[in-house]
Amino acid sequence: MKALFITTETNETPKYPESFACVNGNEVRHIIFHHRAIPGVLGGEALNNMLIDEAKDYKPDVIIYLGACAGNIPSVKTFAKLNSEFAPTVLMCSDAADVVSPWTYLLSQYDKAKAFSCVVAIDGNRNWEFSDRHLTLLTPIDPARYPSPPIPHAERKIPFGFAGNMGSFKAMKNGLPAGRRNLIAQMSVYGLQCRQRDDSFDPNLPHSESYQGCCDFISQTRIMPNFCETGSYERHHVKGRVVEVGLAGTMLLEQINSPAHKWFEKDVDYIEFRDTRHAKTIVAQYRDKPDETQKFGDRLRAKMMAEHTPEKFWGKVMERVNDIRAVA
Repeated sequence: MKALFITTETNETPKYPESFACVNGNEVRHIIFHHRAIPGVLGGEALNNMLIDEAKDYKPDVIIYLGACAGNIPSVKTFAKLNSEFAPTVLMCSDAADVVSPWTYLLSQYDKAKAFSCVVAIDGNRNWEFSDRHLTLLTPIDPARYPSPPIPHAERKIPFGFAGNMGSFKAMKNGLPAGRRNLIAQMSVYGLQCRQRDDSFDPNLPHSESYQGCCDFISQTRIMPNFCETGSYERHHVKGRVVEVGLAGTMLLEQINSPAHKWFEKDVDYIEFRDTRHAKTIVAQYRDKPDETQKFGDRLRAKMMAEHTPEKFWGKVMERVNDIRAVA
């Protein structure tokens, strides 16, 4: 099966076409555009026409879009044309449940125009406007990025670590700080080691700075916290980091209010923390017990490999696309 991926230039997007390509028999062409209007980049009709030309040339079986909710993005009309005239077109949205964000309006516009055969909320939160007609899944990631079997916890070098974008500081309307950067700073006081995710799919980067280097960091970590706020910090979802931690067989320390409990079993597959003081207590309890942290990591990994592999993910997407096409 051939897929044309259309994505922004952000460092999170390359893992999605990679996850499609890792399924036997699949092929990918990946088109990257800049969602920021900067000098020299394609925008407006030039961007729209380029995407149409790529679809004409490649003749994909399916078109996958991962974009932004504002800025220099392709038009609604362009996606409707791709979907109706070239191939079933799928939107993958990581903030579908964030009703405070501009995605709410844009998803409505896409729905009215029939711009996509299927919308996939990849944030694990089923509480979004069109969830009854579309899909809610977890981020697909190629398991080959991680050792199989995982590195035993007794041999891992990092007791407590975090890998990912650090985020930014933000003050909410009540004046309280929000965002993971503040929480990461507090956890660093009691030993959290951090590995910044950068533009790490660049094949020219040294291994230590690449996405594989990020995966290796997770694979060497015994306990990893995750922070579940959406982009507005007012809703919660299941980050792709949850999948990464699971594939590495690492013990997940998940923030309270996460919808992870809809997919995994709390206190069996992961442990929930209320605040950084509570997290400190949990880390102290498990820091010197690699056998115990490994049990959590093994259980989470087993469920990840059974239910959330790229084969499972893309199989569900294509099944939904075919069902919708059959009714249309």
